Amino acid sequence: MQRREYFKLASIGTCAITSGMSLGREPIERSGPPRFQIGLAAYSLRNYFSWNKGKPRTAAQDGPAMDMSAFINYCAVQGFDTAELTSYFFDPDGGDDYFRGLKHQAFVSGVTISGTAIGNNFTIGKGPQLDAEIAQAKLWIDRAAVLGAPHIRFFAGTGKQLADDPMRLLEASEALNECADHAAEKGVFLGVENHGGLTAKQMIQIMERAESPWVGINLDTGNFISEDPY
Repeated sequence: MQRREYFKLASIGTCAITSGMSLGREPIERSGPPRFQIGLAAYSLRNYFSWNKGKPRTAAQDGPAMDMSAFINYCAVQGFDTAELTSYFFDPDGGDDYFRGLKHQAFVSGVTISGTAIGNNFTIGKGPQLDAEIAQAKLWIDRAAVLGAPHIRFFAGTGKQLADDPMRLLEASEALNECADHAAEKGVFLGVENHGGLTAKQMIQIMERAESPWVGINLDTGNFISEDPY
């Protein structure tokens, strides 16, 4: 298939899907052409960080041990325009001054912080564990605001848990909307990634229930694993 034919068919398919569904709010409208910049996620260098999800770890020996400050410097030296400061690799004892320091370093280095990312799961079922997931998500919304990160890469949960229990979709959507209200107060976007085996249909169902203009899709095309991922 020629490239222009693909995009023509894709646009027709998008119109067909959009016209047939009732969204909690309208899709985010954009003006002008795409403005893609080359960026790097800290997760890409995950083997070299001294911390992972609050726990110390031994960095891989085939490269230098790294903290978030060193990662920002690496992005600057390599000429990346943006950097995603993935939440797993921050110093767990860092407070607001620590995050403000990283914001300062990134700005004077000419590196734009595109966002951060968390590994939440909202499809585990109601109870203390889900409450803790929501509280942790709100904490990282606060930290993103201190960092000056405009966006957080969010997970909704897993495709299997959504498929196994119809209530999981409602619970995950309620949790997402609760976090979105908090994010709106802080001026931070939530980008829900199709992680954990979520299908395109499940992603659309979640977006149909998203009520806030501060929620969108952080599309990872490599995560749609099927015979026909398009």
